[in-house]
Amino acid sequence: KEFKVVFKATFSDINKANAAGTFQNDAKLYVKVENTPLPPDTPPTPPDNPPTTPKVTSNWGKLKLHKYDAAKGETESKLADAEFEIYNAKDPYADNCAGDGAVAAGEALNVTSEGASAPAKTHKTDANGNLEFKGLFVSDSEGTDTENQIADKPAGYGKDKTFRCYVLKEVKAPAGYTLPSGDAAFTSVKVQTGLVTETAGAAKNYVEISNTKSTIPQLPLTGANGRILLSVIGIGLLCLAGGTYVARSRKTKRS
Repeated sequence: KEFKVVFKATFSDINKANAAGTFQNDAKLYVKVENTPLPPDTPPTPPDNPPTTPKVTSNWGKLKLHKYDAAKGETESKLADAEFEIYNAKDPYADNCAGDGAVAAGEALNVTSEGASAPAKTHKTDANGNLEFKGLFVSDSEGTDTENQIADKPAGYGKDKTFRCYVLKEVKAPAGYTLPSGDAAFTSVKVQTGLVTETAGAAKNYVEISNTKSTIPQLPLTGANGRILLSVIGIGLLCLAGGTYVARSRKTKRS
């Protein structure tokens, strides 16, 4: 009979992979046969050359996002505190990440971004307007990740692929900027095996996303600043009401 043992591992950082962004894993098989009901006085010695499984390679890629002001350009501005979620694409290996490769599928992924102490579903740009994901799964040498998971695709569809499609969704804009709505909130990204390259004309695993300033004043209505603002507005309204009352009283007396 054939049996399969599956181990769930936690990925921490692509920098621990080799230069190509790949990990190799294998397993050694130890078989223990015990004919007596009690443990032996002398534990058996493991074999010197246990059977070893073939190596399985998993491929990973980093992803860096830069957030900027549309009016100033990507090199002249940097927007902090924009918040994003990242999703699998409906077809993670679509050509050029178009069609179903640009459609978000399922729930937001629970992954690790630079500076975070634990995986999360929501990620925020830093003071330089950057958001970097430490490592996103691309493929493996077995193609098991996509087996029976993608409609109309054969088992092993993702075997040894060198890229994978993901979809970013902006869920909170920086203060004073407009949050994109509908399809404009989603950005398809092509994550290739390996690290980030920002070279103009040859960028890899790097995307720039702009925001437009809001034409509606943004009032801070929460926290201490919000309470102070509401108090000032309230006092102003009371003064206005008092002034209106005095003016009416004088007019009545004159009449």
